[in-house]
Amino acid sequence: MFRQFIDTILNLNVVGLTIVIIIVGLLIAAFTINIFVVLGYRRMLRDLSSEKNRQGRLFEHKILNNITSDYLKAGKEHSGEVNTQAIIEKHFDMEMKVSQLGERYVKTSVSLMIILGLVGTFFGLTMSIGQLVNLLAKDVGNALSVDSSITQSLISAMSGMSVAFVTSLFGISASIVMTLFNLFFNASQRRVNLMVHLEEYLDNDVFKDVREYRTVSGTSFSGAAVSFGGGDTVTVEAMKVLTDTLVDRLYGVTGEMAATAEAFQETITSFDLSLKVFAESARDFREFNHHLKDNVQRMSLGFSDFTQEMTHQTERMASGYDSIKDLTKTLKELAKDE
Repeated sequence: MFRQFIDTILNLNVVGLTIVIIIVGLLIAAFTINIFVVLGYRRMLRDLSSEKNRQGRLFEHKILNNITSDYLKAGKEHSGEVNTQAIIEKHFDMEMKVSQLGERYVKTSVSLMIILGLVGTFFGLTMSIGQLVNLLAKDVGNALSVDSSITQSLISAMSGMSVAFVTSLFGISASIVMTLFNLFFNASQRRVNLMVHLEEYLDNDVFKDVREYRTVSGTSFSGAAVSFGGGDTVTVEAMKVLTDTLVDRLYGVTGEMAATAEAFQETITSFDLSLKVFAESARDFREFNHHLKDNVQRMSLGFSDFTQEMTHQTERMASGYDSIKDLTKTLKELAKDE
């Protein structure tokens, strides 16, 4: 059975063989790149986990040293909290472009293999249908007289079917294998794990150096007075450190006050606009009330005139009714006299 499968592959046409070779090449490349990236992250994690390297703040990988240096620099230059995750992601994006490209390729390879399998399937089916159509389009009498022509046409049609199924089989099988491989050797998961360990190292170990530096930089005036007895140089250095610290803190407080004042100014502006809108609405309401009052008065006068007219018409109708009644009575009397 295996030999038959090999023979089927070897009997494929050029397009089918090309698609199968590309799928196999994508699978091998994805395997190789994934293993390379996973091993790279594993070596970096081993380097980061070394207690000797942690204490000495010196690692074999340059990216780890650069991240540590940037973290120390940010912690010493700014008194606030250090954005550890941003520093790590920045260096990974700048210095790990090849590994990230490999991760993207491994993720995309599964879809590429399935798509190539579908391309081979549609190509083979199209070729088979074309051969069958050409066979049926021939003259039946001529076709029956030449058995070899019919056989050759059927073989060509079946070869297209083999291209369709073999390429689809290779594409789906390769994608399944790659998916299972990623399940146990996932490069993205290894990278996230490395970043978590690196963030833990910076926030727990390296931050101690930052805290000590901030403590020394925050020397009080009493410390400066003690240094005064030891010599002028120590006093000047202490005062310089203290002055720089106070300037930084005052600068931060000034910035916060400026932001607060700006927010307060925006609030006042919004309140002023609200008052203007309310005043305009009140003026419009007064005008509406005035117009409503005029309309009510006009309607009252109109109803009064209508009532008077209705009363007058009612009186006229009553008078006409009395006249008709008298006329009817007179006619009845005349009728009796006759």
